[in-house]
Amino acid sequence: MLSLLLLAMSAVAASSASRGTVLVTGGSRGIGAACCKRLARDGYTVVVNYKSSQGEAVDVVGAIKQDGGDAITLQADVSSEAGVVDMFASLDNWIGSGQTPPLTALVNNAGVIGDKEALDAVTPAAFEAMMATNVLGPLLCCKEAEKRMAPGSAIVNLSSGSAYIGTPLLYSMSKGALNSMQHGLIKPLAAKGIRINTVSPGVTDTDMVAGILDDPERKATMEAQIPLGRAGRPEEIAGAVSYLLSPDAAYTSGANIRVAGGRGPGTTLG
Repeated sequence: MLSLLLLAMSAVAASSASRGTVLVTGGSRGIGAACCKRLARDGYTVVVNYKSSQGEAVDVVGAIKQDGGDAITLQADVSSEAGVVDMFASLDNWIGSGQTPPLTALVNNAGVIGDKEALDAVTPAAFEAMMATNVLGPLLCCKEAEKRMAPGSAIVNLSSGSAYIGTPLLYSMSKGALNSMQHGLIKPLAAKGIRINTVSPGVTDTDMVAGILDDPERKATMEAQIPLGRAGRPEEIAGAVSYLLSPDAAYTSGANIRVAGGRGPGTTLG
């Protein structure tokens, strides 16, 4: 009986260790960091991409390794085509040398939110910067990942309920475009056995909404609009990402899961 139990445990460990490599863009903080830690526990080798927060990315890798997982940092600006191409070239070198297993998952998490800009304050430069990070970056990452992924691989985009409410203006536009991008990629990726899905978080306790959560009045207003009465935790968003990358979601592609405590997409925080 003991030998059978040990054999079963070994099989589970082997299965967990064979998930391949996941690249998480913007993986050094907030939801991205939570995704990195959760996916490492799921058995992935995690590539923690960051733009400028090297220290925080190193901390994420350290936490993963302390927990028995495997991870590595990779600096790149995903708003730049050259940055994305170089990032995947580095990944190719690691895979080719056996440092990491083949790429089987991509999490497009990197994003910027900007301010609640008035229409007369919108500039072409601000528009281009927002779209470069929040739309072009994920598109370029999907393009490069698709070249390297085998059937059974999966991609998850991090969007937002802001896509449906129009505020902040440029941010919501970028997330609407990201959702449309997914629709356009479902069939071409499915032809190669690759799934693509989206997670749309509601208000989540990260740096992006610190101004709301640190203000008692605004926090109370926010909590009153959420049926579950609180902001989400990054780990709860990571749980949805984990599911969409898992074998349990093998027949799911083109989904957009809203993780928002029951709050609908049509209400603003004021």
